[in-house]
Amino acid sequence: EFRRVLFRSNFPNGNVYYEIPTWVPRLGVSVIKLPVSNFDLSLKDYEAYDEDRVPFLVDVTAFFRIADPAVAARRIKNVEELRHQLSVIVQGAVRKVLASDKIDNIMTQRSTFGLSFSEEVRGQLEEWGVQSVKNMELMDIRDTPKSSVIANIMAKKTSEIERDSRITVAENHRLAKVAEVENARQAEISAVDAEREINLSKEISKQQVGERSAEREKAVGVEIGR
Repeated sequence: EFRRVLFRSNFPNGNVYYEIPTWVPRLGVSVIKLPVSNFDLSLKDYEAYDEDRVPFLVDVTAFFRIADPAVAARRIKNVEELRHQLSVIVQGAVRKVLASDKIDNIMTQRSTFGLSFSEEVRGQLEEWGVQSVKNMELMDIRDTPKSSVIANIMAKKTSEIERDSRITVAENHRLAKVAEVENARQAEISAVDAEREINLSKEISKQQVGERSAEREKAVGVEIGR
């Protein structure tokens, strides 16, 4: 059975040939099989350092594709060698980028470093006929077995959050108590005002009754005088 595989890509659509069975001698021909689909490369438990030489471990995932098979074929003997070279390139980029920042920023802004990794390797990938499918991803960051810096930072942040929460709760209780006292005071003022209004109304009513009585008595006096 013959399989159709890419032979060269000097032309827009590339040249193809039918793979010769393994039992047929290949004189003067070197065949390298390269993946035509996207492939991933993972960096697990890679030890890096921040700008203060704080050690930590990272997991990084990258996705590549072979953009120029002719270039890739000239540089490598097999796919395993290509993966090894890409791993070296990614390690160098990760180490360089992370060493230019502080551990706090690396922990809190992981998503921004994938773009920096990808930009750092772009030129080197072109030399191998490869390009990134998407930005690399900083999947995880954690302490080395001999370090507890990240654990300490997380503990510190946790304690800060708990402290802020307690302060917020206490402040809310204080504001609630102030509001309660203010409401009681306003209610008391309203009650005093209402009582004052009632008393004033009563005084006005008494005054009006007195005035009407005086007017009636005056009127009676006038009638008697006549």
